[in-house]
Amino acid sequence: FLLYEVEKMYYDKDEWDKEGNRLIDATTLMRYRMSDGYEGLCTVNGEIVTEPLYWEVLPLTKDTYLCRYKDASAGVIVNSKGEIVKHENS
Repeated sequence: FLLYEVEKMYYDKDEWDKEGNRLIDATTLMRYRMSDGYEGLCTVNGEIVTEPLYWEVLPLTKDTYLCRYKDASAGVIVNSKGEIVKHENS
């Protein structure tokens, strides 16, 4: 399939600099978006890790991502292998 947009993601580390600013770092995977707005995860080499099943993908840590479904308060936490590690209900 044809991707609409690919984006590098960053997460907040549990470390601060000398001025008290929280440090950020790049995640293992990148977020891709389809023309219909659905998102998924891929490697930096463009290999698809998850299908575009999610309406929003947010980085939690270097290797975990909160993936929310469209029109639902539910989502899943996915690891960098694309495996669901936890179900989330807001």
